[in-house]
Amino acid sequence: MSIIESFIPGRIRLRSSLIRNRELRRVILSAFQDIRGIREAAANGLTGSLLITYDPGVLTAERLLPLLPCLNSLAEIEQTPDLPGQTEALRKILTAVQEKLA
Repeated sequence: MSIIESFIPGRIRLRSSLIRNRELRRVILSAFQDIRGIREAAANGLTGSLLITYDPGVLTAERLLPLLPCLNSLAEIEQTPDLPGQTEALRKILTAVQEKLA
């Protein structure tokens, strides 16, 4: 199952049950805060949706495309039965995302 609901220049929408959890949502949002080129990351805990708006001049498709498998791996974390396990796995993936976009 794909976590990525839409991916168009300037916007990426993700949908995941992880976003419905307040603690995990905070981890996800903080990971995108300091990435150069990201304008805003806004989460909706009720729908489990995360909208990332970015400057396509800074974060080009060439830089973003390699991240898509990484973002889709969030679906695997949804299957982890416990919150500490989800949090740890989520931080590893988001750290990889941050490093690729640095």
